[in-house]
Amino acid sequence: MTPQGVTDPLVKTGKSRIQLVRQYTSILRGPTGEAYVARAYMDRQPAGLWEAWLVFFSLHSGAAVATDRETTQSKREHVLYWATGLGPTYLKGALERALDLRPDAQLARRVARAEGDAAYALREAEVYVAAATSALRAAAAARDRIVRGK
Repeated sequence: MTPQGVTDPLVKTGKSRIQLVRQYTSILRGPTGEAYVARAYMDRQPAGLWEAWLVFFSLHSGAAVATDRETTQSKREHVLYWATGLGPTYLKGALERALDLRPDAQLARRVARAEGDAAYALREAEVYVAAATSALRAAAAARDRIVRGK
């Protein structure tokens, strides 16, 4: 069942092996309050293992965000069982992980990290300048004592 206004671009006809496992009934809220519904998908890997991930569809825009692989199972039935055990708390955490994978979220973290590194470098430079200034004063005082002593 597709939420009203949300298309399912992940399940394609033809040779796709991606399968919809489950749609969850809980409405989840992102950090900005946007409402999402979750779906679990699975795909069989060439070695025969099954992997599954979650996709969250915005009820406002229809945009989708997905997690990385959430589980790998040896049998399809095990993925189906795994999907039945996911509650709202797990799904909320998975939504946060999926939102963190968006390029804009990754860029924001990089910018924050760079700003923190720059602030640390400035504080470190201030310490070095203060230490150098103190050393120069001590050297000048020592030179003055030597000059007066001669």
